[in-house]
Amino acid sequence: MDVVSTATRGESTDGIPSASLKTWFQTKLESLYEVPSHPDSEHSPHLSVALFTSRTQILLNHIPITFEDFQNDIRSQLQSSIHASVSWKDVMEVYNPEDESQKQEGIVAGIYVVTRSLKFRIRAGPAQRKTTVVFSAKIERDPNIHDEDARRVVHLHQTQLDEAVPIIIHGIGSQQTTS
Repeated sequence: MDVVSTATRGESTDGIPSASLKTWFQTKLESLYEVPSHPDSEHSPHLSVALFTSRTQILLNHIPITFEDFQNDIRSQLQSSIHASVSWKDVMEVYNPEDESQKQEGIVAGIYVVTRSLKFRIRAGPAQRKTTVVFSAKIERDPNIHDEDARRVVHLHQTQLDEAVPIIIHGIGSQQTTS
């Protein structure tokens, strides 16, 4: 495998992934919000497994939830969606001082916003929902994984707010008078 193709996948030629913690987390999390192409298909559980461990501790709005509940929450958000996009704000990474040379462990924190276009329409356009999430994720290498990128989220703290995107209808109530 040449250096160009491994670098684009976030791997270096010496077996240590080259993607920063921030890039790794953003890529993995965005894949969780991909809308399934077939409504009957199960939403890619293997993507969640590549992000979390079986012992991941998750707090959602300061309430501990199970990994399964976290997955179900994302599935329910995507259930009536035809498209979803993730935008990032103020994301930072802090490396574990004991892992400073390899930069494979640490904390990624910031804000992301998931905007979902729904299957039904309001006026001429699709209805939309927006979920704003403030997060902090602790990432460590899983010693049980040897063949691939062993980074996994072991602690995830999220505060999220789900709301409808306001509908702006131009032209109503703005009658013009001519002189």
